[in-house]
Amino acid sequence: MPGDDYVESFLKLSFPIEYNDSGWEQARGKYKVSERSYAFTIAKDANVEEVQLVELLGIEDADTFEGIYMNEISVRDFMHELSKVGSNPVLRRDSVLWLKERMSFYIFEDTARTIGWWSKDAERFLS
Repeated sequence: MPGDDYVESFLKLSFPIEYNDSGWEQARGKYKVSERSYAFTIAKDANVEEVQLVELLGIEDADTFEGIYMNEISVRDFMHELSKVGSNPVLRRDSVLWLKERMSFYIFEDTARTIGWWSKDAERFLS
């Protein structure tokens, strides 16, 4: 998950939440990071208290992750850059999973468009 300050902010949210068929509860809102507001989604299994997934949406051209300009390089190049700073990422049909780091990146038109974090408890849903 992101640094403690982010996690604490998300955990303080109340969950008047949407329920979906998979048994997950979700909340959406805006979150300010480095002077910019991002849309976000948080989710949790209805059977647990802790937030299990956090996803920042609406990545723009000037946004970077670990110094990598996300929308300026192809998915393959993005994966190569990620492997330089952490474990080897895995390409799925519409996302890149960075498993050891418990992160994912949704892919649209050959570029990363979202950044997601998941808790250890959520790993069972990735298989």
